[in-house]
Amino acid sequence: MTLNDLIFINLMEECAEVTQAASKCIRFTRNHKYYEESNIERLNEEIQQLQALLIVLQKVEKDINLDHSKVEAYAHKLFANLKLSIEMTNKELSNVSTD
Repeated sequence: MTLNDLIFINLMEECAEVTQAASKCIRFTRNHKYYEESNIERLNEEIQQLQALLIVLQKVEKDINLDHSKVEAYAHKLFANLKLSIEMTNKELSNVSTD
């Protein structure tokens, strides 16, 4: 197993941990505390660990380039898509019969 293999495995694991922490923010609310840490605090910690791993990945795997201008452009597009999703969901919910 190579260093890159280990980094890719860690990347998969960290992504799964971010997914799990985000899920708990929805299922149990963001402010629910599990031991001493709220779900949103846990999510923040997992995101930071993922960001650290992305930095390591970029240094080791030369084909990975975190282009911040592309990331910003994607964030702008994501906000637009989120707004559209909210509008579409609200429209669908307004058409639901409660009979």
